[in-house]
Amino acid sequence: MNRADSQSGAIKKAGSQLQINQKPEVACEPDSQPGARKQQMCKVYVCSTMYKENEIEMKQMLISIKRLSDLYKKEEKPVQKENDETSSPIAEGAARYESHIFFDGGCRDNELYPFAIQLLSLIPKTFKVDLNEAEIWKTPYGYRFQWKIGTSEVPFVVHFKDNEMVRNKKRWSQVMYMKYILEHREKKKELDNVFILTTDGDVDFKAESAVVLLDMLARDPQVGAVCS
Repeated sequence: MNRADSQSGAIKKAGSQLQINQKPEVACEPDSQPGARKQQMCKVYVCSTMYKENEIEMKQMLISIKRLSDLYKKEEKPVQKENDETSSPIAEGAARYESHIFFDGGCRDNELYPFAIQLLSLIPKTFKVDLNEAEIWKTPYGYRFQWKIGTSEVPFVVHFKDNEMVRNKKRWSQVMYMKYILEHREKKKELDNVFILTTDGDVDFKAESAVVLLDMLARDPQVGAVCS
């Protein structure tokens, strides 16, 4: 009972009085063994769009992200297999993941809207994190909340859009995360080993499925995108 009261208080605090953390962005770690083709380090951005999904849909999306972070936690240090022509081009354990949710109409000025608060209420139990541990930034489009989830500290970021500050709807959110990754996170880096997994806010996927898809993409450098 005390735990629930504490969580409710944290949500209200986040929703009504946002604590701004003006920290600079931390760049990604450089890829190991650049240029390696048979076994290479890859970076995967999971980018999801949300608006007014219900609690069940939000929860299954978060659980899907947790599966990826749990898989990453279990992976071992990459083992190079220089002469194995049949091995995967992705070294075992050689993919780093980062998750971003772009939430339409999530806030207005310093206030979070009900569906944004609903999403926040699901995060502590799903990821075993405290809402108060979030790093919070004021952004040109609204607010950004960030946690590190799992023992591997996979970045999990929620971008709450203020529709008075930036164009609304999914297509513009897609423009935003492409620009964010290409011009900010991966600026001046080789992009051959960078992948973006785009999802809607109500999807349910297994981590193993994402790994198989990544493996197939890495086998054929001529493939730029896959859609189903």
